[in-house]
Amino acid sequence: MTRILPVQLSDEHAGTLESIAAATHREPEVLARDWLIERLVAYGPQASTSQAHSRPVLAADSAAERLRDLYKPDDVVVMLVGESAPAGGTFFYQADSNLFHATREAFIRGMGPMPEGEAFLQKFKELGFWLYDMVGKPVNKQLGRPRAGAVSAGVAALADYMRELDPDFVVGIKTSLEGPIKGAATRAEYPAHRILILPFPLYQWREEYISGLGRFLGGAGDAITMPADGPQPPSRLTLHLAMAKVLETAGGDPVPARQIANEVAVRGLYVRQDGTRADYQQILLRAKKYPAMFEVTPSGIKLKSGRV
Repeated sequence: MTRILPVQLSDEHAGTLESIAAATHREPEVLARDWLIERLVAYGPQASTSQAHSRPVLAADSAAERLRDLYKPDDVVVMLVGESAPAGGTFFYQADSNLFHATREAFIRGMGPMPEGEAFLQKFKELGFWLYDMVGKPVNKQLGRPRAGAVSAGVAALADYMRELDPDFVVGIKTSLEGPIKGAATRAEYPAHRILILPFPLYQWREEYISGLGRFLGGAGDAITMPADGPQPPSRLTLHLAMAKVLETAGGDPVPARQIANEVAVRGLYVRQDGTRADYQQILLRAKKYPAMFEVTPSGIKLKSGRV
């Protein structure tokens, strides 16, 4: 049964909703409905008021931050960490910033053809990627202590997110963020070997960012630098992406979980943190965890139409 709930907004809030809807090419009513459904699903029918307010909040209550929250996956697989949104008014989640275009190019290099604009942001979300900025207001025009101080002030909030979300990997987007990000990881007891630091994709560092992120997405072994005696990272980014690569060659037909597990291992697409291969039970569980990507049938697992 569908119910219609009347909602009254102030002129200011209505204007903000319309601006975000325009940036994402949606109707305001559809955007408001999607936000509400997202929150209800996230909290679940058993959530109490105290639980709803126990989650970390974004750094700033702005239209950009609400747009960022809209694209936050239910299960964050890879958390990209930046410094702040640009002062010039562009923004990654508006699909118009330098970071957006460089990141999309890296995805193309590492994973193949990608959609453009808002469709890429949806794909970014579906694959479990989320960009978080340590500072809620633009600081890229500031210098020295004020800028560094703003980043330092965001370490505790970043640690909260790393602890709560526990992503498979954290990718820092600016070499000067390495210290703060690793400081947050220490607070959150997050493994340092799951952190990759890349330069911000501007000027001469653009190619380094794109190639580094592209290698990471493609699963190159040198994407994350680690000591020889330390734990080794997986040869591929995540299990569900490795499964997708196998199923892409199946012509749309379902493939038994054991066969997928064998193919993933033979092709060296994924290994666990302890160096062992994924078994068929893990393949089945991961397929059920990503219903937007996979369909589980009596004959096996297949990719849903239009998915990676």
